[in-house]
Amino acid sequence: MSEVFSESTVVNENIEEVWGFLIDMEENASKWMPNIPYMKKSSTGQVNNGTSFTFKARGKEQTSTITQFNPNEKFTLTSIQGDFRADYTYSLTKQADNTTKVSLVAKCEASGMMKMVAPLIKIAIKKADGGQLNTLKKVIEKGK
Repeated sequence: MSEVFSESTVVNENIEEVWGFLIDMEENASKWMPNIPYMKKSSTGQVNNGTSFTFKARGKEQTSTITQFNPNEKFTLTSIQGDFRADYTYSLTKQADNTTKVSLVAKCEASGMMKMVAPLIKIAIKKADGGQLNTLKKVIEKGK
């Protein structure tokens, strides 16, 4: 699996508030993911490892599942579309001044026929999803 892009920012809010905002995908994802008009939980229970979400991106309805979940620390959203897999790992680190560093690492893997178009898909993903964390920072800090 190769890294497509990574980014980080510091949000002027405590880690619990940032985590709560991030993990409440149904309410907040469309506010900080500019190309996602909605995200709906498609599994029952509390958000945790294995929770699935349905969302619209690039004109198609897709599904993403949390494949790693460490509260107030990190979670990974994994989307698989045919022979293409994308993992978005969001990590939170408490800073000394009670702010929160948020990092995102996007990794993708293609197999089969998708290997031929993988470079183009990776460019499209970076263009569409790069900058998420700057938007996240603005939305959370504006709500203070």
